[in-house]
Amino acid sequence: MKINIQPINYAFSLVELLTVSAIIAVVAAFAVPSYMRHVTETKVKALLQLAESAKLQVESRYLKQNASLAAISVNSGTTEYTTSNADFVHCITIQSGAVFVVGTSSVFNSKNIWVSWVPTESTPGLLTWNCHYSNDAAEYLTDTTANCSSGTAGFAADAACN
Repeated sequence: MKINIQPINYAFSLVELLTVSAIIAVVAAFAVPSYMRHVTETKVKALLQLAESAKLQVESRYLKQNASLAAISVNSGTTEYTTSNADFVHCITIQSGAVFVVGTSSVFNSKNIWVSWVPTESTPGLLTWNCHYSNDAAEYLTDTTANCSSGTAGFAADAACN
C-alpha cells in the first residue's frame, strides 16, 4: 500500500495581502491624527504645569522675602523653575511677577502656543492669579482651564524669550 502525501501550501495570496494592507491603511488614517492631537494636547498641558511650578516660586518670593510683584523678574534659563529640557518649551520667564511659558513653534506646527499666570495683589499678603493662554492653545486646554481665558494677554512673553 502506497500513501500519497501531497505538499501543503502555507502561503498567502496576493488578494489576502492587499486586503490586510487596505485594512491597516484605513485604521492608520484614523489613528495617526488622533494620536498626534493627543501628543500635542499633552505638551500644551505640560506647559501649563511648568507655569504652575514657576507661579509657586513667585508666591514664595512674594510671601517669604516680602518682595513686591514689580521686583520679581527671572530670566529664562537662570533657575531650575525657569529651565526645561523639553524640546517643546521655548522659554519660561517671569516679568513683574507674571509667569510666561512659551512653546517652541516648530514643535507645534508653527502655532503660537503660550500660557501665562498674571498676579494681582488684592490685599497685602494675598495674590489673585489670572490664567491666560494663546488662541492656538485654546483647543487643547478646554477641559482643564475653566478659569482661564484665551487671548493676547501674554503676547509680550515672546520678547522676553529672545
